[in-house]
Amino acid sequence: MPDIKILSLNNMPQRCKEMKHFMANHFPDKVGVLNFNKCSTMNSRLEFYFDELMEVSQRVIGELYIHNFEVSQAHLVSLLSANKHKQIFGLLDCKLDLSSVPDFGGRLAGSRIRCLDLSSSGGFSCCNWNYNVKDFENLIVGLSQEEDFLKNLQIIKMSECGMEKDVVEEILDDHGFLHVEIHGHSK
Repeated sequence: MPDIKILSLNNMPQRCKEMKHFMANHFPDKVGVLNFNKCSTMNSRLEFYFDELMEVSQRVIGELYIHNFEVSQAHLVSLLSANKHKQIFGLLDCKLDLSSVPDFGGRLAGSRIRCLDLSSSGGFSCCNWNYNVKDFENLIVGLSQEEDFLKNLQIIKMSECGMEKDVVEEILDDHGFLHVEIHGHSK
């Protein structure tokens, strides 16, 4: 299959063997931007697609956006670690399990992620960070323990995450992300 600039795999069913087959056997060798599960409702079955997503994500050279999935902390750590070479990594409209600080255990060494897009993942229908600020802080604490991620992150996108910009700034500043710009805050 030829190289593709932008590929959007939209409206993924909870379980689709045909999509897994496509990902395992027919995914392009090189994709500039991948939107995975865009334009869909919340899908609780990331583990169904997880192995194939981990494999094909390595063929994405620029930006990876995962949309509308419930993401366990273990999957979050694995996905971010495996895709640390991307310029932009996004978890949009996702329910993220951040009830504790994620332990990346040095797996983000060499990270080149400049932009972390969390748009709508903190919103009312997902993580509700307006009322669960500690969950967002847990993510930032875990990421701050990774020197290369801390050094290279330049932008965090927080559109529709329900948090006041000054709260986001305070959490980022308290954990060493003083240089990071906040884009798209919703309040």
